[in-house]
Amino acid sequence: RNLELTGGLIMSESLMMTLARKGMGRQKAYKLIRDLALKAQVERKEFKKLVLENEEVRRYLTIEEVEEAMNPGSYLGKTEEIILETVKTVHSRIGNFKAVLTSQL
Repeated sequence: RNLELTGGLIMSESLMMTLARKGMGRQKAYKLIRDLALKAQVERKEFKKLVLENEEVRRYLTIEEVEEAMNPGSYLGKTEEIILETVKTVHSRIGNFKAVLTSQL
């Protein structure tokens, strides 16, 4: 429900990355999605509807691909990278902690 409050805007990064992977290019995809997001806010329209109606988007993505890109359950963004970095940091700190304990024994 909370994700729906953004009208789909929360998935703009996923959509941009999908367009870039499909050949649009990152800068062009960024500008297009930014413009569509602003239009959705200014005109109080649903972002996803504007995306699906946009000819440039539709040149690169099918309806199914747009649906998948805008599905919060299928997009992790940088989650994996953040988790791996956190695990590495914790592992390092545990190692340092063990070294301190061992030196005090």
